[in-house]
Amino acid sequence: MYCGWVSYNLETTRINVGNSHLRRTQQLGRTIRLVRDVALVYESIRRDVGRVVS
Repeated sequence: MYCGWVSYNLETTRINVGNSHLRRTQQLGRTIRLVRDVALVYESIRRDVGRVVS
């Protein structure tokens, strides 16, 4: 009984750790996409400003 409970808890912990790792990875992916979008917008604004200035 005790042995089964311990192994069940270990399994649950492993799943939770896996899920939180997955969430972190997804958040990282979102952050990278966001940064890339901002960089693209910044790049196009810079091009437009360069066109206006020249």
